[in-house]
Amino acid sequence: MAIRNLRYEGDEILSKRAREIENIDEKINELAQDMMETMHKFDGVGLAAPQVGILKRLIVIDLYEEGTQYTLINPVIIKEKGEQLVDEGCLSFPNKFGKVKRPKEVVVEALDINGKKVKIKAKDFFDRNIGNVQIMCLEPKSVTDTPRNITGLLQKNIDKFIHLQDRKTQNPIKLNNKGIVLTEKIARDLGVKAGDEIELINSDDKKAKIKVSHITENYISHYAYISPENYIKLFEKDLDFNRLIGILNNPSVKIEDKLSKKLFDIETIDGITFNTASKETFHNTIKNLNYVVLIMIISAGALAFVVLYNLTNVNISERIREIATIKVLGFYDKEVSAYIYRENIILTIIGTVVGLGLGTILHKFIMVTVEIQSMMFGRVIDISSYFIAAVLTIVLSLFVNLAMFYKLRNVKMVESLKSVD
Repeated sequence: MAIRNLRYEGDEILSKRAREIENIDEKINELAQDMMETMHKFDGVGLAAPQVGILKRLIVIDLYEEGTQYTLINPVIIKEKGEQLVDEGCLSFPNKFGKVKRPKEVVVEALDINGKKVKIKAKDFFDRNIGNVQIMCLEPKSVTDTPRNITGLLQKNIDKFIHLQDRKTQNPIKLNNKGIVLTEKIARDLGVKAGDEIELINSDDKKAKIKVSHITENYISHYAYISPENYIKLFEKDLDFNRLIGILNNPSVKIEDKLSKKLFDIETIDGITFNTASKETFHNTIKNLNYVVLIMIISAGALAFVVLYNLTNVNISERIREIATIKVLGFYDKEVSAYIYRENIILTIIGTVVGLGLGTILHKFIMVTVEIQSMMFGRVIDISSYFIAAVLTIVLSLFVNLAMFYKLRNVKMVESLKSVD
């Protein structure tokens, strides 16, 4: 058994429909065991295969009581009864909790791990976990396929918690009554820029068009910022603030879980979201990218050394009579080496300039390609990165020159008398 990597909010696979399992073999058995172990590690009670990156109709459930561990293959909800509002969370949406409408009772048909057909009647807490079948296996789009769903924040003392600024100019952005401020990722996905007009739909399904006044720097999730006065004017209705933003002095998973349980006792609270997990996911993604970049740097350095070494070696071999003749004319070893090094230095300078230009373009392409729906990576390359890249290239060139020095020194003058082969 092994721990699988969880897929989180914004991952495209969570918005795709899982495929039926046609053959229950050892791989499916192994997947089910891995999913159960992964679910236990993250203290979950239900996990679907798409949540670990596998588009198969498979779900595992454990209520941590004797006889309540289930593996369901190709599950189908055939009956629902009643309705209830329950507090719920999901491993793919860490530190996000909310009140969700669920049936009081469901009947599910599925296959067990041995391929035997089973029918399960689920109630209460068990029913919530069966709900994962509907969300993650049957109708994933009902929860995750919301690429244009933006969290709206209205200006009421948000300056203490959120700083708006333009990413390129670093100039601060202030909300006004002239338009709405969008975060950069959603603005790019929508294909809009400052000055364009977009259509908003509020919680009452009322539509209104508004001009985008600014695009603000933001890296996790999508947000739209609008002043209260502008909102009232836009939708012609009084404004009710329905969200509170706070800062925990010592954030941790235990403190957040404890706080969320206390807050859910308040009837007027429908959902709680903490950004600790999102920040950790972002930092872990960046950390993993750092390892990839390090491997690429080492590989590129090794390739550069091999190419420069072979080019210089071939250059010397092809011009061995010329170099020997120069020695006959009275040039010292250092002068002969400088004659060859000059060409290497020019090639290194040209390669550095061209490489930095192409590297900048490649960096932008990679950053856009690896982004997920709800996350944006930085576009700015620090000046020190250009300096380090140039220095590394020059150092590799110096190593090649040093290696070639001994070969140039061992060239005999008698080589100048040999005939051309």
